[in-house]
Amino acid sequence: MDALGLQVNRDGDLPVSTQLAWQIQALIVNGRLRPAEQLPSVRRLADVAGVNVNTVRAVYERLEGEGFVVTQHGRGTFVAENVPQVDPRAVAARVYAGSGSPPTREELKEQISALEAHLSTDVTATPGARGSIRPRVLTTEELAGVRDELAARLEQVDAMRDELVGMLASIRMAIGEEPAPRQAPARAAKARPQPAPSG
Repeated sequence: MDALGLQVNRDGDLPVSTQLAWQIQALIVNGRLRPAEQLPSVRRLADVAGVNVNTVRAVYERLEGEGFVVTQHGRGTFVAENVPQVDPRAVAARVYAGSGSPPTREELKEQISALEAHLSTDVTATPGARGSIRPRVLTTEELAGVRDELAARLEQVDAMRDELVGMLASIRMAIGEEPAPRQAPARAAKARPQPAPSG
């Protein structure tokens, strides 16, 4: 999409705002967008993406709440000087999860590895369980199912983070540090399609 190369999949399971936020975050983390570089205006990005300006405002507010961008009233939105440290593989997996194009087997394995690494803090190891599991090669459909499950878990973590960012903004407003951000509309959870059984 324009010079940024953003792509929106309207038929995908991920909301358009999440797709845009993840793609812009990936451009920042991978260095394609540099600190202090100006992002397209809200209207410009909305026109190019074919979305409502409120969607782009919500994307920019989300990225600002996460520390990736700063908005200067009357000047625009810019990449933050000190962006959070994020695993680039996890960012890439999130972007792939929302792209809509069928991934290759290698891409699926990379996505799963990145998502597992990102979500590893959520997993508790069971002592002695490792020795009882015999390894096997998963089918492409099984790999896609694992990827979809991990992407859904990551969406849940993102939703929890969004709630925490909102609460933090409310607390800051209550103690007089900053104005309250506009609340993004709640998005309904969509069921992820399950891979077709192999046979």
